[in-house]
Amino acid sequence: MSKSKSNFIIARNLLQLKEDQIWELEYLYEPTETVVVAFDDGVEMETDIRRTIISWYLWKLHRLYPETPLTSKHHLGSTDLSSKTFIKLESAICKNLIEMYWGRVDLQELARQIYELNTDIHNMVVSKLSAYVETLDATDIVSIIYHPSVQEARAEMLAAPSPNSIAKLYEKIPAILKDPEFLPYNSLKQTAVTGNASVAQINQIIATVGLRTDINSYMFPKPVLDSFGTGIKRLHDFMIESRSASKSLMFQKDPIRDTEYFNRRLQILCQPIRYIFKGDCGTSNTLPWKLQVGDDVALDGSYYEDEDGILQVIGKNDHTRKMIGKVIRLRNPLTCAHRHLGGICEACMGQLSYTIPAGTNPGHVAAYTMGEKITQAVLSVKHLDGSTEIREISLDAGDRKYVSLDKARSELIKINESVNKYEDVTILLPVEAVTNLAQAMSTTNLRELSIFKVSHLSKVGIKYTDDDEEIMDFATVSGPSRPSSLTLDFLEHIRKVGYSQENPKHIEVSLKGWDFNKPAFQLPQKQINMLDFMKQFSSMLESDGNSSIKKGLDPNNPEDLVAFLRTIYEYSHSHNVHINVTYLSIATLALLVRSVEDNDFRIPSDYSNAEFASSSSIMHQRSIGAALAFEEQGNVILNSKSYLKEHRVPHPMDAMFINQPDEQYFKKWGK
Repeated sequence: MSKSKSNFIIARNLLQLKEDQIWELEYLYEPTETVVVAFDDGVEMETDIRRTIISWYLWKLHRLYPETPLTSKHHLGSTDLSSKTFIKLESAICKNLIEMYWGRVDLQELARQIYELNTDIHNMVVSKLSAYVETLDATDIVSIIYHPSVQEARAEMLAAPSPNSIAKLYEKIPAILKDPEFLPYNSLKQTAVTGNASVAQINQIIATVGLRTDINSYMFPKPVLDSFGTGIKRLHDFMIESRSASKSLMFQKDPIRDTEYFNRRLQILCQPIRYIFKGDCGTSNTLPWKLQVGDDVALDGSYYEDEDGILQVIGKNDHTRKMIGKVIRLRNPLTCAHRHLGGICEACMGQLSYTIPAGTNPGHVAAYTMGEKITQAVLSVKHLDGSTEIREISLDAGDRKYVSLDKARSELIKINESVNKYEDVTILLPVEAVTNLAQAMSTTNLRELSIFKVSHLSKVGIKYTDDDEEIMDFATVSGPSRPSSLTLDFLEHIRKVGYSQENPKHIEVSLKGWDFNKPAFQLPQKQINMLDFMKQFSSMLESDGNSSIKKGLDPNNPEDLVAFLRTIYEYSHSHNVHINVTYLSIATLALLVRSVEDNDFRIPSDYSNAEFASSSSIMHQRSIGAALAFEEQGNVILNSKSYLKEHRVPHPMDAMFINQPDEQYFKKWGK
């Protein structure tokens, strides 16, 4: 396209225009007329004048900080307005602004200016764009539901309704809506495409309500095949859909109380991480983190040292993409040289330090950020039904040696036929996990039993003889909050071959004559329970060094710290709770002590004396203010050890309970 004065605009020339002048441009161009906007990064973007006018409001920061580059990432481009549009553009602008003005910008003042900028945008939307607000009516919904492409997709699912076919339908509908040729002026389609409504909600309106779970998170076997747009017609469907509201009511009581209790506990524990120190602590200690796909989100804003020792930021950039698969030297709160002083330097904190106002406690920010996400996940349990699915369990290499998931139905677990090469192969079942087995064996017709009432298995033992050596190993046959049960086929096998009990803790079942093509274990159709997730997450984070997640890990070994952080991040990420690794690192740091044996619960001062400790012991042994602010204050006050303990760590709560604390109180902490 040839450039001309009428359709070629230099973005920086627009900065000095006043609001009434920028709006005059709307009358010089047709709404769909293409203009080319040139930016400081050399990009010449094809867009339209309306999107340019909207973007201009965000460029107020460029007028206040003129050295900030005005790049193509600071423009709407061809995207439509959504709930995240302005946040995304503001983030991109602020990132470039802070990089250019690092050390010269007052972040408190910048936060105030961004607040005023958002007020300007709100006023603009109300005063200038109210005439363009659309409404949604029933014909928009009907025209999508009965469109041939949607009907065809629904027909494929209805031909063979199953969790897999419903999941495929849920993938097809958003793809259909994103097609530019598909009902381009339909309001519901535009709402979906711009992200102003969740995909899960759109699918339930257009495609099918889908699978539903009871208050115990077990999935009902038959899905609701109607959509909310067509209306639910069957009594069965009305009844199981009502459980969504029941779950919502239930999760607003005790579960919310439990999550808030966890949040309060975590906030008190993390508050000794009190400061962000300006600049770089200069530490030579880093974490050897192997970058994987997705780490640009997990580590967003963190710094790593390149080969020349120069700090590079991790994010959605070319630098990060080139490092995928390589081990980087990650700067992290756990390796900061200032950690024993109750703070973290800006280099080890990463760009998240930009978001924390001066004087704000970073430990508290990390704790409430994690708590907020977990609480919101629990509160959203009703809405999560829109994406009800049963996820495959994860089997590690040791498990896969003996068992595997059925390829057609992932809730079924088979015993690998390869174990049949050994002699005297038997399965060991824990007695407490098969309490109703004897009753099942006496039942005339096993097929009338509910297998989930017979057994609840997390792990099973495998005993066999190999080269005249008896070997016993274990395999996991469960997922989080999803213990498996013996299948009817395996129960019939037990009835045929019997079982023995040489050990009071488990029974033994021979695999002689077992058909390895049949599944031996079945997982319940149970959705992830966010309350169970919260309990497991808190256990992983707050446990001592003897817990299953931390046992064998050395907090003085950088590789072990990486393994722990990745495990807890991936666990939360797999439950759609996305927490930046920097915040997880701060919480981990707050739960490290110098020596449990020596009763020294200060944050470790170097990289050879750190130990994991439980949250309960830290709460009562580290800071008297924290202990008194938490619970069981009477026990703290009446316990003489509360007054004899040295090396107490200062805590923000101390001011409430200690009148003019001795100066030595703080000096001991800093040693």
